Amino acid sequence: MTPGLVDSEVKLKINGEVAINERTQTFGGSSQVFEGNWQGEQVTARITRVHNMMSQYHLIDVFIGGELVETLTV
Repeated sequence: MTPGLVDSEVKLKINGEVAINERTQTFGGSSQVFEGNWQGEQVTARITRVHNMMSQYHLIDVFIGGELVETLTV
């Protein structure tokens, strides 16, 4: 998944349940926000593409009910 470059699927699971299932916006930029629900709570994932001299990866900040619960590196 590469936000902003191609049309990709973003699927975020929490405890095996799909909380977010959306597609990226083509040419939507290097940082995009996706929303969904999990057990009645609002779930938001902010995905940012990071490109350094030697590497490229994604940072995914996951919020449940407006509170940052995890930052993932993919």
